[in-house]
Amino acid sequence: IKQSGEINAGPTNEHYRRHLHRMRDLLKGATGLVLDVGCDNPLIGASLLPPTSHYIGLDPFCTNESEFRVIGVGEFLPMQTGSCNCVMFNTSLDHIMDWRRAIAEAGRVLVDGGILYVCSLVWTDNADLISDTVHFHHFREYELLGSLGDFEIIQIRRYDYKGDSHRHGIYLSARKLGDRRQGI
Repeated sequence: IKQSGEINAGPTNEHYRRHLHRMRDLLKGATGLVLDVGCDNPLIGASLLPPTSHYIGLDPFCTNESEFRVIGVGEFLPMQTGSCNCVMFNTSLDHIMDWRRAIAEAGRVLVDGGILYVCSLVWTDNADLISDTVHFHHFREYELLGSLGDFEIIQIRRYDYKGDSHRHGIYLSARKLGDRRQGI
């Protein structure tokens, strides 16, 4: 499946520049190996991280050649268990068919205490997917938060999205709970 058409705002778009600023702020504590699931352009994702991290972008589409990119999908991460310090979904989780499996996969590849970063739109009303050709999901906030049972939420920030009253942006970080939580 290949998406077509413009799905991301351009680099001069005011809302996109605000988003990048918010993501840099969310990711400022990222260290070690960071996997960016659904990276699109890996050069952008890599630019959001502090120098204390090592970036790997993962995306199913191979339109850009980059040393940072791995071809794959969020539901089946091609990484060893416990191999990543951080996993991020930078506006990509709603593009993943089985997003709950993608969250579980993120938990699998994270080290105990590793950090999950999620940025997405959440809907309070009008979450209609019929006319949306690039998103598989329009999340309600309780869906996202409810999928994080193996994580401890560290931070949640909500932002206005283009003045819309029916949706807003959410930026969250969550720590993977270790063996104590899982009863091992």
